[in-house]
Amino acid sequence: ELDVRYVLEGSARKSGSNLRITTRLVDAWIDAPLWSEKYTGTLDQTFEIQERVSRAVAEALRLRLTADDDRRLARRPTASGFVYDLYLRARRDILSFDRARLDRARDDLQRALGIVGGDPLLYAGLGMACWQYVNAGFVADGAWLDAAEAWAGKAVALDPEGPHGPSLLAHLAAARGDIDEWLRHAERALLADPTDPDCLV
Repeated sequence: ELDVRYVLEGSARKSGSNLRITTRLVDAWIDAPLWSEKYTGTLDQTFEIQERVSRAVAEALRLRLTADDDRRLARRPTASGFVYDLYLRARRDILSFDRARLDRARDDLQRALGIVGGDPLLYAGLGMACWQYVNAGFVADGAWLDAAEAWAGKAVALDPEGPHGPSLLAHLAAARGDIDEWLRHAERALLADPTDPDCLV
């Protein structure tokens, strides 16, 4: 249905701070596995495991990675598995369009910021929460968009090459009706990460 040659499937299980990931690369045309592997580690090793899986898949497909691909694979959105896990859970709540879940996400992100200090993902998450209060119609005060822009600025200052700050700035530009800025920031985010879901949407 998707007209793809290969499918990567698998599962991830988390118990406390321990991870167990299984992956399998399948040739969809003949429904045959080409490669499979199991990985174990801790939450703080999430990005190392992700990189190992990506490189193993590229090797199984006999792909030659470009310098850009290599740089992208080695990139870490944050140094902390705790932060990444919290960001993903908060992001789910932010996008739920439920006021109580949005409040909880914002509280969780602020608590995490107090624990680990400045982090581009936490800043981007807080900015996204402020934007969502306006986007979802919970508030009509433009000060929330200003607060989101301040968080985006902090994310960009800490991670100028990352997608999260520009992605948030694109959302803010769209909310303010500035299409040129929206496109500029979205393109910048996609250059940093061509798989950024917010900008792809």
